[in-house]
Amino acid sequence: MSQTVFFEGCNWEPWKNGQGLTRVLGGDATWRLSLAEIRTSSSFSIFGGLTREIGLMLGHGLSLQPQDQALAPIVLDRAGVCFTFSGDLVLTGILHDGPVQVLNLMYGAGQRHMLRPITQACSVQGLLALVPVRGNWRIGAVPPEELRVAAGISFLRFSTPQELDLASEEDESPLAYGVFAVTDGGH
Repeated sequence: MSQTVFFEGCNWEPWKNGQGLTRVLGGDATWRLSLAEIRTSSSFSIFGGLTREIGLMLGHGLSLQPQDQALAPIVLDRAGVCFTFSGDLVLTGILHDGPVQVLNLMYGAGQRHMLRPITQACSVQGLLALVPVRGNWRIGAVPPEELRVAAGISFLRFSTPQELDLASEEDESPLAYGVFAVTDGGH
């Protein structure tokens, strides 16, 4: 089952550590997708035993500085770049130039999910959610089955992995993040 969801219908709630706000966008017992708003440089919540993937949605960027100085910082300096890291890492988020919004995917050990940018029309397999960053996106080919979502307004989530055709209605630099369930054959 697919569902078009409007961001305004997802309530903001405090981070686990109380230093930021997040909107849970979807998930189940194996994964969770959320949109975090970061207004000040602060520590990130620790989610022991989970894998985290992160991508910049809005703003001028964010660096995640590990407490262990031997580890390189994770630098989110533009939308469309995704990083994967352990939820056990002690990290401080340092804003580059003002507030940001980031998309967070979390899943447990043994789970196989991924957050990936989509920049052009394509066919996808295993899609669990589609979150537009720029542009309007069309899913499907023939009405009434066609679904549309718009950056900053709506996104799609699915209860089971989907095989779909995606297309942007924009000519210049469309971007969306897809959340995928990964099978042994890829996504």
